[in-house]
Amino acid sequence: MLAPVPTDLAVSPPSREYRDIPPPRRIGSRVFLAVLGLALAAAAVGFIRDLAAVPEPPPPSTVQAPDTLGGRPRTTDDEWVKSNLEFIHGILSDGANSVVMEVYGDEVMVFAAGGAIESPDRALDGLLESARSQGYHLDTFTMVDPGPLGGVASCGRARRATEETVLCAWASTGSNGMFEWYYATLAQARAEFAGLRAEVETRD
Repeated sequence: MLAPVPTDLAVSPPSREYRDIPPPRRIGSRVFLAVLGLALAAAAVGFIRDLAAVPEPPPPSTVQAPDTLGGRPRTTDDEWVKSNLEFIHGILSDGANSVVMEVYGDEVMVFAAGGAIESPDRALDGLLESARSQGYHLDTFTMVDPGPLGGVASCGRARRATEETVLCAWASTGSNGMFEWYYATLAQARAEFAGLRAEVETRD
């Protein structure tokens, strides 16, 4: 039996380089920055490509973009998404079974990828480290309840240049991802996180 591919190491470089990514989309006074770094993080933390190599494959999850998120309408720029299709396909070829990159109400961004992950703890560390590598200063991050879908999760404040947002990241054996709130307080984001994740992710 083949040994599992160690693709969930936080320090592992992405298996591909993402170049020619369109400029971030500006949302009011905020800049849609996180998608660029977090989509790169999906490749960095990795997924188990060969489930047959794992004695007991973890239950898979699927992520999909709902029409609304926490009552907010989808406000993603479709042209921006189309311009990133190659980028998304790269994440899928790295082992993910589904990817979501959306904005809701011009106030919440979600990046999520479904797929088998061997070490959720290392995957979560990889997501946060990727955010740091994109210039985010992460502050007051603490573990939070991941909700009924399980795994591990952490929320805190993030600053980049003059912008301050709130991030909540999670990883489980079936998915990883992150929400970014542009106008919410940390307490509001922590209270809303598990419910929003349940709207995006389903366990097969």
